[in-house]
Amino acid sequence: MKVKVGQDAQPQQDTDAERRHLELPRGVGAGTSSPWVLVMAVGAPGSGKSTWISRHFPPQQIVSSDGLREAVCGDPNDQAATPWAIRLLHTLVEGRLCFPQTTVVDATNGQPEHRQVLLDLAAQAAVPAVAVVFDVPAAVCRARNAGRSGSRRVPEQFLLATHASIRATLPTAGPHPPTGFAAAVVIGMDSVRTLGDLPAGLAGGRPFSPAGGLPATLPVPEA
Repeated sequence: MKVKVGQDAQPQQDTDAERRHLELPRGVGAGTSSPWVLVMAVGAPGSGKSTWISRHFPPQQIVSSDGLREAVCGDPNDQAATPWAIRLLHTLVEGRLCFPQTTVVDATNGQPEHRQVLLDLAAQAAVPAVAVVFDVPAAVCRARNAGRSGSRRVPEQFLLATHASIRATLPTAGPHPPTGFAAAVVIGMDSVRTLGDLPAGLAGGRPFSPAGGLPATLPVPEA
């Protein structure tokens, strides 16, 4: 990957030739029903994504935008590092989907184009994608964000815009999962709903099925 140096630096796309040596054979469930899953968190800052994910998935399965920002610049909350962090996130997810393992993406994923990149990667690897949507009121997200200190507090305008985008572009009111997802789990303040049939890799165990430990109602953890 090439980068420019300076205040307006942005990561630049690799050429096809530069990427070719990084490509790995896609053998995970190609043309079959994969036992592995891409789990995509979707929620505004303060909705409880990272706390919930850390309690329900082992750390080796989680690819976190905060963690990648910290890897880039030393501060998980420095939004200036986001372009590099997201590029790394996509590269890691693409690589992980080449191997037999479930991958959990811990990021806001608030814009449809951001979700589509991950959906395309999952489709190319023949791995089903499951959305975990944190349907938390904006007022709750704002209150949690206001209680954060220093750089952990994100701009309120970004929080509200992300919350509004998710509500507008990711329909979860009906019985079917949003387009592109094999299933979705919608976590509210006092309820959990499943849209569609969970893939075999998740349906039989934690964290989604009642037998695996998820109660019928689950308050979203504090962010």
